Amino acid sequence: MLYFIGVGFIPEHLNMAAKQAISKCERIFAEDYTLPYDFKSLSGILGKDISVLSRAEVEESDVIVKEAEKKDVAFLVPGDSLVATTHFALISDAKDKGIKYKIIHNISIFSAIGETGMHMYKFGKSTSIPFPEKDFEPTSFFDVIEQNLKIDAHTLVLLDINMSTKQGLSLLLKASDGKLKPDTKVIAVHISEKSRIFYGPIKEISKKNIPNPCSIIIPAKLHFTEKEVLEKLYKLA
Repeated sequence: MLYFIGVGFIPEHLNMAAKQAISKCERIFAEDYTLPYDFKSLSGILGKDISVLSRAEVEESDVIVKEAEKKDVAFLVPGDSLVATTHFALISDAKDKGIKYKIIHNISIFSAIGETGMHMYKFGKSTSIPFPEKDFEPTSFFDVIEQNLKIDAHTLVLLDINMSTKQGLSLLLKASDGKLKPDTKVIAVHISEKSRIFYGPIKEISKKNIPNPCSIIIPAKLHFTEKEVLEKLYKLA
């Protein structure tokens, strides 16, 4: 049996179904490239060794599926078990080899942003901002934002795993080519055991020391209840 288990953002998010499944497993694998995660603490809590794999080991190696042919195996994923669509390749491999599998879900950024007070059904496509490299400085993420704004939909913008909020907002302004201004109001979100949420102008949020990982919400027209929550709970003074 191969268990795909979402572990949330912190070890305390592990749910009962996950704990019960892990207790049956002889091998436990994990990935930490989707989100940073304290697997050392989780290992101590569970009393079991956790083998943390790189992206290449997960996507290019069949070690997880091979182990699951012989024993019960758990694959732990920060956030939800299947938010990273690349993990479906493991399900496909398991299916091809006749290996039974079970999916155990957990909190992800796509559900946790409800803490901002924004209406979930008003979000359009999400997008992400990667670090620019030599001869590679994509701006297509802003195309998604523009598409969403045309249909009055909010945009969840995921920053690269090691990107600071200041860096992400700077790249966002540059890609917008003047369509977003330093005074444009956005929402910065860091969800953990102590969430940090800020609503205000880009120029002010850029000054905040917000832990990684951080996401940015580009709001469309706010419903009056969204505006009330943002201004009452998260507005920068």
